[in-house]
Amino acid sequence: MTDARRREFAVSDYDGLDADGLPRRAGGPSLSPRDAVPQTTGTRLDAHLVPAGGIGMLAELAFASGRLPLADDVPLYLRAPDVTPSAGKRVLQ
Repeated sequence: MTDARRREFAVSDYDGLDADGLPRRAGGPSLSPRDAVPQTTGTRLDAHLVPAGGIGMLAELAFASGRLPLADDVPLYLRAPDVTPSAGKRVLQ
């Protein structure tokens, strides 16, 4: 879970480990209002508390099991952009 700003959290759910010892994602990522996310949901882990070394160890497990890349190389957008196209700006001459 990580703060997505605008009073929302980006949340992913994991359910144990797979045969290679990597976390198995059960759901997400998705956006949830802060009020809708319980303070304790089993083992809650906020992203800012995850040590960089732990992420490196997961990458090493993925590499050793031939599971790289871990994700697509396209951006993942969880919300629509704030900016919308306009009909055009009128310029005075």
